[in-house]
Amino acid sequence: MILIFILVLFALVQLKGVSQLYPGDEQTYHYMASLVADGAVPYQDFFVSQPPLQVYFLSLMFSLFGFSIVALKMVPLLATIGSGVLLYLTAREKFGWQSGIVSVAFFLFSFEVLSKSTFNFGVNLALFFVALGFYLLYVRKQMLFAGLVFGIAGMVRFYAIIPALVIGVLLLVKKRDAFVRFCLGFAGTFVLPNIVLLLVFGSSYYTPVIAYHFLKVAEGTSTFSVFMNILSENWMVLLPLVLLPLLKRRKNFQLPLFIVLAYVVFLVLSKRVFEYYFIPLFYFVSLLTGSIVMQLLRNKNMFRYACVVFLVVAGWFTLGNVIFVENIILGEFAAAQEMATYIDEHSAVGTLLFGDVSTAPLLGLMTGRSLVGNIVDTNGMTFTAGVVDVDVVLDALSAEQDVIVVARPGQSIGNQRRVVDYLETACSVMTFYEDRVEGQFVLYRCTQEII
Repeated sequence: MILIFILVLFALVQLKGVSQLYPGDEQTYHYMASLVADGAVPYQDFFVSQPPLQVYFLSLMFSLFGFSIVALKMVPLLATIGSGVLLYLTAREKFGWQSGIVSVAFFLFSFEVLSKSTFNFGVNLALFFVALGFYLLYVRKQMLFAGLVFGIAGMVRFYAIIPALVIGVLLLVKKRDAFVRFCLGFAGTFVLPNIVLLLVFGSSYYTPVIAYHFLKVAEGTSTFSVFMNILSENWMVLLPLVLLPLLKRRKNFQLPLFIVLAYVVFLVLSKRVFEYYFIPLFYFVSLLTGSIVMQLLRNKNMFRYACVVFLVVAGWFTLGNVIFVENIILGEFAAAQEMATYIDEHSAVGTLLFGDVSTAPLLGLMTGRSLVGNIVDTNGMTFTAGVVDVDVVLDALSAEQDVIVVARPGQSIGNQRRVVDYLETACSVMTFYEDRVEGQFVLYRCTQEII
């Protein structure tokens, strides 16, 4: 009953975000999913920098419900809730049901999970399969099926295979027969599919999905700054870890602790880190934290009372996070509907759209307009890494007769000097929009004379 209460409370907090339209990376995956639902093939018909499973999963939502933002956003929300249930089942088996309850509360109400659980970044869906694979291995001891599920997680996001790599190394050292079964499962759903994709698509798969992530240029917010933000926003989940060496009962801590350390190393070494990358880390941290807190509460010493004070302060801090998420993170993006209405009123159905990676795909879905050349991902990193040729993009743009371009100054294409120069010389400004949270948007009209 306590678990159900926590899950329902979390769902109620997230309810507002399920129906809201936001500019962000998720809109690129929504639009790509609509292309797949219409018969397009990733890597062949459009650029995508991730493994294919998320896009195909979302395309199923389009096939069933059309462009329903609620249906699309239920995918990450249900995946997060499912991960919470699996976290409880895992912690209950290894540390007791009370630890399971505390672990779920820490995980679901950490700031990153609170603020990202209705956004299709792929991390929530990948984490569900990671959580399922970990449960099958850690609790059920089903090595083959655990390997299969971890492979599926990797086909959503490559960084989801970090626990599988840690598990593989430990099994190789301790249990060779279990290692073989685990690897057979993992090879069937990760290694073999990637080999097939490389053989079928060649460089069209290798360059964006594999090479691109090594070619990224370190820019924007530094890794150190991201880590500091994570610490300041999620201290209540992380703080109990410092007391881990003081505990006498540390059975079953080894594997999740190794996975936590592996994720930290991965994040430190990454050229570009985003805060939602930490969500899988918080899953395993919460598994440990729940047990640590319950052990301290059972002790009849000063740690017990300090722990009670900590939980009260953490609860108050979490309440502030909930209010912030409700009012700011899940606040209304009014400019989306205004821009969509303006495009409908000032262009024909055949007019194409192009532009900002976070907004143009959303407006395309809202207005039924197509994007120029299926160029969906215009993230600035694709240009700086050299995996997308700006000349190809400009040629595609200039070849169309009538295009509306959505730009955000300093972001995406709005940060590419050659694209900005083209817009200022070959196109005309239609209108400006100012959003309270997201800032300024500019709509350009690019037309070509018919010869």
